[in-house]
Amino acid sequence: MTYRWYAEMADFIDRAPEEAAFIFNDYAAFDYIKWRQLDRQVFRNDVALRRTFGGDGIVIPAEGGAPLYYAHHPDAPPAAALRARFLDGPVYESAARDSRGLPVLTVYAVDTAAASQQAGALDPVYAPDRATQLSAPVDFGGTLALLGVAFQPATDDEIALLSYWRVTARPPFVSTFVHAVGPDGALVAQHDGLAPAEFELTPGDLIVQRHTLPLPANRADDARYDLFLGVYTEGDVARLPVAGGPADAVWLGAWAAGGVQR
Repeated sequence: MTYRWYAEMADFIDRAPEEAAFIFNDYAAFDYIKWRQLDRQVFRNDVALRRTFGGDGIVIPAEGGAPLYYAHHPDAPPAAALRARFLDGPVYESAARDSRGLPVLTVYAVDTAAASQQAGALDPVYAPDRATQLSAPVDFGGTLALLGVAFQPATDDEIALLSYWRVTARPPFVSTFVHAVGPDGALVAQHDGLAPAEFELTPGDLIVQRHTLPLPANRADDARYDLFLGVYTEGDVARLPVAGGPADAVWLGAWAAGGVQR
């Protein structure tokens, strides 16, 4: 069925308006053979293509494109937080269905104006000393620049936030991390991931990554966890440095009952 999805996606691209752009979200890690197959099936050179995995991220291509579409595999729908903020529709569902009756391909329109507006009105981040507010964008290793974060409504069982990044140079294979750390320095919860496929990123691309951290069920009523965010290379798990200092992470705030505090 996956190859049918690629064929449906290629057909949709070939029928799209001129100078359109596309984000397509798959359910599995990058498969170079499938990607090359899509390249062969698309008979257009006026479109910008980006790929994400798993539904927890979105990337706005630097080339622009009007309109911008987000297409997904039935096993990888967009996260509700991303759909609510950025996606309109669906604007297209393929007639072909999988064994569950779901469309092989579902396509949304992306509200790029909303993405740009949100990127300019984010929560600030701080140096690890928890006192020094850092001016955005915050450069990580000369490849990704953090614009800020947006915390989602607090729940009793998880911390959820969106991080916004500008690509400054095509990065190596990297992952972001968010760590929740207790007063004793122990790691109590974490999220690792970067949805976009690095090999297609272009300087100027805007990335929005969703992070969810499950909270310990046995935590004390007065529990307080410091939240740190950073980037590391996947091969050696080496953290990218934050420009302007020795730090390799930024402080986002401290979670306590009721939400994130600074």
